[in-house]
Amino acid sequence: MNRRPVVVAAIGVAIASLAAWSFVIRPVLDTPERRVSAYLSATSSGNEVSALEAWVPYPANVLLSTELRARRADLTRELATLRVGRTYAIRSVDWWRTCSVSRGSWTVRAMRVSLGCT
Repeated sequence: MNRRPVVVAAIGVAIASLAAWSFVIRPVLDTPERRVSAYLSATSSGNEVSALEAWVPYPANVLLSTELRARRADLTRELATLRVGRTYAIRSVDWWRTCSVSRGSWTVRAMRVSLGCT
């Protein structure tokens, strides 16, 4: 019996599954609300490291300024120390784009989440 077609089919299914996970399923599941939930879950338990891992700048390949990195770390440290985030409500999620014409055409997506925390 020739097993080559079975092996090729199995590899094809594996590649299709990986592509579906990477390009369809994961982006649908990775919502701003889930990110906020993970961040505040970490700060409410006092886990600064997990909170910083949950706060991923978007897009992830954007270089953050030293000031922004310091602000992110300071804010996370303060919220984790105070254990903020046990209860919260997301009031809104706003997306916007910025464009730079001096360097050609490129777009950065940014997000602002309005929260009420206790």
